[in-house]
Formats: sequence, C-alpha cells, structure tokens
Amino acid sequence: MTLAAILAEHTAKSVTPSARGVTRCDAGTVGAQRVTPATPVTPQKATPELSVRSVSDAVHLEQLPDVLKPLRAHLLALAAAEGIDAAHVHRLHDLDVAACIGLDARQLASYLSMLADTADRHGGRVPAGDTAPMHCERCGPAWIHPDIAGVLPVVDGWPRALGCPWCFVRKAGGYIPRPSARASA
Repeated sequence: MTLAAILAEHTAKSVTPSARGVTRCDAGTVGAQRVTPATPVTPQKATPELSVRSVSDAVHLEQLPDVLKPLRAHLLALAAAEGIDAAHVHRLHDLDVAACIGLDARQLASYLSMLADTADRHGGRVPAGDTAPMHCERCGPAWIHPDIAGVLPVVDGWPRALGCPWCFVRKAGGYIPRPSARASA
C-alpha cells in the first residue's frame, strides 16, 4: 500500500504524542499545531479471528513430527553419502526440516552443504570450496567461493563486496581466517 493510499484511507486527523505535548497533523498541514492533551482511552483487545488456514496450520503442526521422520532419515542418508557430519541434521529443528518438504535430493544436498559451511565458519575454519580471497567492507580480507568472487567488482586487485558469508561470524565475535595480501595478486 502506498503512502498516498494510506493517507486517502485515513482522512481523519491523526494525533501523535511529542516531547512538548500532543500535536495534530494531517495530510494538508505543513507544520504541527499544539493542542490540549485528550483523555486517554483504554484500548480494548480485539479477539483474534480464526481462519480455516490458521486452524489447519495448527492441526498440521501437531502432526508434523510423524511426517518429518522419513524426511529426516533421508537427510541423514544424504549427509552420510556426501561425507557431511550427521550432527548437523540432528540439530535441525522440526520446522527447519518441515521447510525442506518438497525439495529434491540435489536441493537437500546443497542445503546440507550450506549447513556444513556455516558450521565451519562458526568454528573459524574456511569451508573447503572457499578458495578465493575477497575484501568485505565490514570484515576486511576474507575467503569466499571463486564463483562469487568472479562476479564481484575488483578494486586494487581485490574482489570487493559490502557484506560476505563471514559477517555473522564477525558480529558474534568469532575468528575469521584471513588471506594474505599476496593472495589477491
């Protein structure tokens, strides 16, 4: 919905609190006018409307663990086939496994690979496929997959980006292995 549509829908004057009191503004007013505070009105809680979708979702979530057992077993088999630690699958919440419903084996294997890469980054290790150096605006020099580095703009010999897969590690205070300055040349 656009701002113009919201303003057209609410043609009545809105009242908003400010540091000096209550001010009244509307779409046609350039500045705010000081008005006297109104008596506060206690808002009454609206009863949430139940829709068929939310009820069916609730029933679906109750039956979820039984439906997910074969999918979790399939994920474990794929992890074993790809040489990925089964602990990544065991740590998945049921809702994360449920999000995998409908994915084919190739997509599930990619998901497991991403889980393993994320675990490596949390552990301060460079994932096996991340062999290209790059410069992240926030993290500095970091390792990234060569396919990603190949599409980034190169400045001073470094592929550069505003963010990278290591940003969440930096935010958590973790260790980021750094490529040397010679790695970019």
